[in-house]
Amino acid sequence: RCGAAGRRGNSGIRAVALLKRAAIFCEATVRQAMAETALILIAHGAREPAWALPLRRVCDAVTARAPELRVELAFMELMPPNLGECAEKLMAEGYKRILVVPLFIARGGHLMRDIPEELAALHEAHPDVTFELSAPVGESDAVVQAMAAHVLNMARQGNS
Repeated sequence: RCGAAGRRGNSGIRAVALLKRAAIFCEATVRQAMAETALILIAHGAREPAWALPLRRVCDAVTARAPELRVELAFMELMPPNLGECAEKLMAEGYKRILVVPLFIARGGHLMRDIPEELAALHEAHPDVTFELSAPVGESDAVVQAMAAHVLNMARQGNS
């Protein structure tokens, strides 16, 4: 009995050691993937420059929370830079995976047609780079709940 218990104990210790090594490997793999990944936050754009200020705040907040992650802010129209310009800049810096995150409330023409077409053209021109398009932020439950909380706060305060 003591021998069997001892062997089980050792195998448990070995299993923990293997799990720790696997966790370190996974963490290093995630860090490597993050180092090769860049984000492009994309928004509609407007003629009024001040319109972009809240979006720049989002970009700055992402950078502050993950300083190791390269983040660009692009606009579909009326403001520079555009998606292609940001992608070219990131590829020139060596990024091989570019995740495009739409700062839109819902899917419309830009998300259903324009952005996928532009990403397909970029991928055709740069087949060694992976381009991914996430769902718009407005579809995230966290964003929906934050907007609901804000609306209720405004109603309770009587502010607009």
